[in-house]
Amino acid sequence: YSGITLVGKRARIPADAVIGRNCKIMPAVRESDFPSRVIQSGTTVEAKAQAAPFRV
Repeated sequence: YSGITLVGKRARIPADAVIGRNCKIMPAVRESDFPSRVIQSGTTVEAKAQAAPFRV
C-alpha cells in the first residue's frame, strides 16, 4: 500500500474522520467543509468559504 495525503495549514479535521490515501485537504478547511466523515482515496476537500486572513 502506498500513497500520501496532504493536509494544508490551519485545516481542522473532525476527530472521527477517516481519510483515505492520496487525498488533499486544502488550507483553512473547517470541520463543516467535509462532505462526510469518510473521505475516499483521491478526494480533495476544499473550504466552502474563504477564511479570514491570518495575522501574526
